Amino acid sequence: MRISSLTIRNLRSIKELTLDLRNGLTTIVGANSSGKSNILRALELFFTGQIDRRSFVAALDMPSWIINAKAPSARTSIRVEFDLSDRGANRLWKEVEKLFALKGWPLPPDKTLTIIRYFSRGSASGYQCIIPTKGTRQSECKELTELAELLIRRVEYRYVPSLKDLQSDSFRQVSEELKARLLSVWAGGDRKEVAEKREAFQKIRGEIEALIQDAAQGLSDSLKDHFPEVSALKLAMASTELEDMIGNLDIFADDGHETLMRQKGSGIQGASIIHMLRILRETAPRGANHKQLFLWNIEEPETFLHPSAQRRLAKMLRAQSANTQILATTHSPLFVVRAEPHSNVLIRRTIQQGHYCSSPVKLPKEDPLRPVRESLGTSLADSLSLHEVVVVVEGPSDVTIFSEAYRRLCDRKEISFDREFVAFVSGHGSSQQATAFTILRSWSPLSKIGAIFDYDKAGRDDGAKRLKAAVENRDYFYLLHAANDVVLEDLYSAPIKAAAEASNTIVKRIITETRPDGTELSKTVEWNKEQLAQYFVANASDVEWQLIESFVKQVVETVAS
Repeated sequence: MRISSLTIRNLRSIKELTLDLRNGLTTIVGANSSGKSNILRALELFFTGQIDRRSFVAALDMPSWIINAKAPSARTSIRVEFDLSDRGANRLWKEVEKLFALKGWPLPPDKTLTIIRYFSRGSASGYQCIIPTKGTRQSECKELTELAELLIRRVEYRYVPSLKDLQSDSFRQVSEELKARLLSVWAGGDRKEVAEKREAFQKIRGEIEALIQDAAQGLSDSLKDHFPEVSALKLAMASTELEDMIGNLDIFADDGHETLMRQKGSGIQGASIIHMLRILRETAPRGANHKQLFLWNIEEPETFLHPSAQRRLAKMLRAQSANTQILATTHSPLFVVRAEPHSNVLIRRTIQQGHYCSSPVKLPKEDPLRPVRESLGTSLADSLSLHEVVVVVEGPSDVTIFSEAYRRLCDRKEISFDREFVAFVSGHGSSQQATAFTILRSWSPLSKIGAIFDYDKAGRDDGAKRLKAAVENRDYFYLLHAANDVVLEDLYSAPIKAAAEASNTIVKRIITETRPDGTELSKTVEWNKEQLAQYFVANASDVEWQLIESFVKQVVETVAS
């Protein structure tokens, strides 16, 4: 089960806002007081019935213009579309089928169900759903409420506040739950079994301690990826009595000075909450009647963290999003999802009918991350420095081909880096490519810079020869070649080129040179390189990719070493 979209109406600064949440990780950026946190509050209200851990209060939680207008019928509503198409949600979908058959409603398409939770100016609240083929018509009933509450019970919703608001409450709550979960795994929740083992406890204490330390090792390994200076974590039993142990584990962190985790700095304490949630996710009970969706809402995870620790935490969240749906507000470019630009939501305050409202900015097709960079005050060079390796190539078609080859390598795990590790950027011609290489080397000390040149006169003379203190096959590379000149299009197979030409989808330009008397001297056909590159990406077979993928792997691994 996943959430595929979210629509919020009349909640604080939000008049109406719709987000596509089909990707596992959604990053929300924007200026202070732009309304980012209100998106997370909407999900809290939907899944817990509370906002800021209290009941909904219209005077506080509805937009001021609605309150001032004294509109008695106004409602705050949160509309969530659930995708129930995965096999694990089969039992939930059967409940949907049962309800819709009972009411004579047509089933929603593609195993999706849209539930609306509303809150009125008075004390009324409830659930509605959208019925397909009946326009905006909505229905509510006792059975729908039961279905909505069943869906909500199958979601493990977690809210992690900004570390500046953290204090000790969130850390205490999550660590207490982790301790109970770890011990319940051993105890199995069976009181009789625990009672039988009480007398033999001294004999089996070593077994319990080993289990606890195995769990500690898992948490330690996870946290060590983020904070290398923390050499170990230890879970210590405060009692020799079995019943007293539950809820009385203490978490220690050893970063050269072993102390309780709650005595460490705010940065490591806050980040450890996310790592503890990861362990809770991995140890969650399995089965049709247990949680089907794990949803984390995280406020500004970068707070109090060194940039290197931010980078590691961002990497962990990207990996975790494979089985957990995550929404995070941030002011750090390190948490921006660069591999999937439209997974980033930019929120701005706009004036609508004389009122300030929070609205998402539509990202452009060309360079969709540009508005996000501008919002974060990040230059293109700053943005590139967030990648471990930056490879400067000749033009946009080279970016298309090499980026896709690298993605394919990552997806098949044939390279030991993740998709965010490398950026391929266009130099817009050999001479400018050399200039870009030199500038990035000076301006991006956090990244390793490489270059790929065409093996032609321009690539050799206008490009590679202009690089100073750069070594061939270490800092820069030529396209795979023999004795003849080679450009990117020469790496495409003949069948692909023939198919592209036959498709009539590629623009060609014919350049004809003539003699003074008007007779033809020569004729040259130039393809639209970017269209041809996109055709190759869409149609090339695995065999046709092999040569390019092997070359990209060699370049990336060499530059990174």
